[in-house]
Amino acid sequence: MNKKLLFLILILLIFGGIFASVSLINHYLFRTFAYDLGIFNQAAFHYSHFQWNTNTVLHPTVNNLLSDHMGLILIPLSFSQYFFGSYGILVMQIIAVLIGGLGCYHLVKEIDQRTIMPYLAMIHFFCFVGVISALGFDYHNNVVGASMVPWFYYYIKKEKFLASTIIALLIISCKENLALYLTAIAFGLLFFDKSIPSRGRRNLLLLSLFGIFYFFFMVKFLMPYLDSDGVPYNHFKYSLLGEDWSSAFKNIIQKPFKYIKYLFINHTNDPFYDDTKNTFWLVCALSGGIASLINPRYLFAALFILLQKMFNDDVQKWGLGVQYSIALAPILTVGLFDAVSQLKKRWVSYTTAIAFLAITIYSTYDALENDIMAWVEKNRLQFYTAEHYQSDYEVESIYEHFQIIPKNASISAEYNIVPHFALRDKIYTFPVIEDAEYIVLFPNDKLFYPAKEKAYNEILNDLIESDQWKKEVENKDLLILKRCL
Repeated sequence: MNKKLLFLILILLIFGGIFASVSLINHYLFRTFAYDLGIFNQAAFHYSHFQWNTNTVLHPTVNNLLSDHMGLILIPLSFSQYFFGSYGILVMQIIAVLIGGLGCYHLVKEIDQRTIMPYLAMIHFFCFVGVISALGFDYHNNVVGASMVPWFYYYIKKEKFLASTIIALLIISCKENLALYLTAIAFGLLFFDKSIPSRGRRNLLLLSLFGIFYFFFMVKFLMPYLDSDGVPYNHFKYSLLGEDWSSAFKNIIQKPFKYIKYLFINHTNDPFYDDTKNTFWLVCALSGGIASLINPRYLFAALFILLQKMFNDDVQKWGLGVQYSIALAPILTVGLFDAVSQLKKRWVSYTTAIAFLAITIYSTYDALENDIMAWVEKNRLQFYTAEHYQSDYEVESIYEHFQIIPKNASISAEYNIVPHFALRDKIYTFPVIEDAEYIVLFPNDKLFYPAKEKAYNEILNDLIESDQWKKEVENKDLLILKRCL
């Protein structure tokens, strides 16, 4: 085995270990949640048993997960549960990110034959704060989709258009809005990369048009059809732009200068979020955005992500936290190293690449150390601290007590317990109880969501006093109630 391959494997092993220490440790220590790992785990359980998903975790708001997000990629990934149980799709998500980094390596190797550049590109992708943050919050199909983007660029560069089409379809299968993401990527290459031959340009045009068609077909027809109540697509949260997707596109095209300022300023009435967008822009600029976004090939793709983030009514999507920046990771890395590789003097190219990598690592570290990622507890992401591996729960004892619950029993569980019991037909998020045979809670940890504290305590007290439930386990960490027959 040559030294280059050994070095490549070493990098993958190091970052695979880091990613596992973030994602898998969080799950083990009850830092994953009903929304979203519990949702995806139950859907994966049904898919892996060749069943149509009736998602009780989301009960009563959503019945079929595909009516909420068209994440078809979860179907093949679901079989990982046979090997890794409730950790299965988390493992697959980590593998997907590692494959994405490997895609950056091979793409940059095509662009720049100098030995060090592909390794730097792969490390840069892994170190972007959006990657760490996404892995620190449960599982999401768009993480898998974003990780496939470097391979799409790679196969287009290699003029392997069948392979690029397969990758494109994999990206689209991850989530309905990734179809528009792919369209933006394809348009960027189609309009601004003149080196692509005519066959490839036709392929890009067809993929672009298919992406638009796929998105609108899913959100207008198939997803509402799959909803048991026929509810329209409920993820249009852009009141700034209009009432629906059609009016949003129309307003942006007709009045671009009116809306462009909202990429940078707070459009809510809450001054608390005045700096959220500025912080995001600063970190992205320092992580390679300055170099990558001056190239229209990548700016076109990034612009779609930025519009989707910054115009959203949900302020959480503006920032760096959770999974909402992962789609930028491949664009920033590929764009940066494409730009740096154009520098003719080798020492200038190396110095620039290393400088951007160092700044990216520092920016990520700073983001993990400081409170600039709202809604994300530091101990979920700070894999380099002892606190990340510690818990206030007696974890091993809790897992032992979990064994008393039958494998197929219906359960209502607390928000951070649900993912561990989601591999069954019926798992509800407390305080939803329905026909649950067991209720499993951490009553002293102050995690009341999705209920309010008062409602949570009232329901719990009623259950304890009821003669319909008996205590199977009660200690300082855990309460297990069993329905009396």
